[in-house]
Order: sequence, then C-alpha cells, then structure tokens
Amino acid sequence: MRAAHLKMATPSVFAGISSPKLPLAIALRPIRAGQTGKGRQAAQVPAMSRYEARPLAHGPLGTPRRSAGMLVTLSGRRLPPQRVAVVAKRRRPAAIPKGARWIHVDLKQQTLVAYEGDRPVRATLVSTGKPGTATRAGLYRGISKVRLSDMRGRTPEPYVAEAVRHVQHFWLGQALHGAWWHDGFGAVRSHGCINLAPADARWLFAWAPPPLPEGWRGILPAAADPALYVLIEKRTPTGPVAAPELKLDNDRRCIDRGADAAGLECPFEALEGAPQQVL
Repeated sequence: MRAAHLKMATPSVFAGISSPKLPLAIALRPIRAGQTGKGRQAAQVPAMSRYEARPLAHGPLGTPRRSAGMLVTLSGRRLPPQRVAVVAKRRRPAAIPKGARWIHVDLKQQTLVAYEGDRPVRATLVSTGKPGTATRAGLYRGISKVRLSDMRGRTPEPYVAEAVRHVQHFWLGQALHGAWWHDGFGAVRSHGCINLAPADARWLFAWAPPPLPEGWRGILPAAADPALYVLIEKRTPTGPVAAPELKLDNDRRCIDRGADAAGLECPFEALEGAPQQVL
C-alpha cells in the first residue's frame, strides 16, 4: 500500500453522560448563541460546543417539550432540533427481567442509553449501520464478549480493521464495539455494528454482564448466565407500547460451523480461530 493512501487516525475523546437526567439533548455540531430561530426564539438559543449536553423539559409521558418547533431546555432556553440528538427514556419491555442490565439504541437519533432495571445509568451517541448495511432492529440477548478482535467484511467493499476493542456481539455479524478510527458519533457510519467512542465502549464492556475474568480474552455466556439485553428500535416510543419479541436468531450456530446458512459472516471469531466479523 502506498503511503499516500494512509492517514493517521486520532481516536475520539468523546464520552457519554453518567447518571443522566432524561430527556436530554447532545449537540451534534457547535451552536452559536442565537444561531437559529427568529426574534425572541433566537435570543433564547445558547451557545453549545459539539457533544455538549443539556437536560430538556418534558411532558407527562416523557416527551421533550417544544415551542414553535424548538426544543425547550429545563432552564427555559431553546435548541434547534436539527443540530442536536435527543436522548429520551424508554420504558423497560416486559421481556427484559426486572433489575436486568440492558441498553436501548435509537436508530433515528443515533443514541444509546444503558439501564439497570428502570434506572438510566449512562447516555451517549453511537454510529450504526449505513443504508445497505443497516443495524437490525429487535430485542436481543448478548451472545459473547471479546476484549480484542480483528474485523473484516466483503460488503459493500472489502475492509479490514485491526485491534478493535471491547466487542460485544448480539446478532450474527453485528456487535457493540469501540471505534478508534472516527469521531462521527451521532450519525450512521458502520457496516451494521454499533460503533461507540473508545471511552464508552470500555465503560459498557466492564458494566455489561457477564464479567470477563482477569486474563481471559473472551466469554460466551451460557443460557443460565446473566447477559446484556440489547433493544434496538427505529425511534424511541412514548407512552405504553407493546413489548417486542425477544430474538435469539442463529446465535449459537457460528460457534460450531463458522458461518450461518446464508453465508453471512459469523457474529464473533472462535476464540482460537480466525476472525469473522463486520464493523
């Protein structure tokens, strides 16, 4: 490979919010004071740096309050919705046991919230699959955790990423993992996996069950073991909603056969075998 085709990658320093007060807004790009809006609305728009977060006012169902199309913060200021990602609280589906550790991913807003039972403990931005390699919506139970993995794929073009850290698989070739090669969180970018900033991936890996024993490279939770529940939706619903069906699609077949019946990549590399993973 020619040197002209290479560039240095600087990992993102972004990190999510611990013990978040939901709903909240995270700026996707810098906002200048009074930048968007008219008259009094513009005067109420505060300056925000990229990735800065502010709690939002909300109604009885937790829906963020709006005024003349602008989001309203708890302090009464106004935010342009096209410049922020809104992180809203999601009711725990009945299929997720009380007290379990689970995450909710909103594909529209590109956000992730981690819960312990009904209590949100961390909120952050993610990058999910691009059109053509979209992240699959559904409710899953985590099927593996791998501390370090090389990843590769064939669609839409061949690619290889080495030393991907803090990988947690939930369905076939899709996983949660750190992404050291970009700082574009809050927008779709991946080949189907859920990209996290390195600090968030490290936190989530340590927090999610089952714990990885010291010195181990990876772990496959048994059916009776605690595991992370992963709920992925096109958008965060408000009010009473039907609990989605828990999906455990093809989760064990790659352990034995190395690929699923359709020839897709495996959800994780066999711990002593060659990597088979998308990102």
